[in-house]
Amino acid sequence: DVLEGRNTLEECVQTTEFKNLTFLPRGTDIEQPGEVFLRNELDEFLKKIQRDYDRIIFDSAPILSVTDSSCLAPKLDGTMVVLRTQHTSLDKVRHALNTLHAHQAYIIGLVVNGVERFPSYYGGYIEYYG
Repeated sequence: DVLEGRNTLEECVQTTEFKNLTFLPRGTDIEQPGEVFLRNELDEFLKKIQRDYDRIIFDSAPILSVTDSSCLAPKLDGTMVVLRTQHTSLDKVRHALNTLHAHQAYIIGLVVNGVERFPSYYGGYIEYYG
């Protein structure tokens, strides 16, 4: 809604129960969301929030599902790739990383979800020392 000019950033930002943590919801669905990331309004929005906030985290769509994320990533300071074990194949991870590299995104790391804390082959041995 902010990028479409329907509301100001101040109207849309929501407070949270945590001090100094605010949240900007995604807003109203639009016909061509990927086009928003190509407009000058996005660049102006990014400049404004970089002036007003210390840390900014974007939660975007999966890189292989839509082009939005690959268009947004090069405009940001860094990109974290999130994947799930037993769900995301190595080929998909490679493809996502290659897509980000092709768009000149700076990849700062990977977050791997769904990892067992202590694999079963350790049994209770680790817990003895934990």
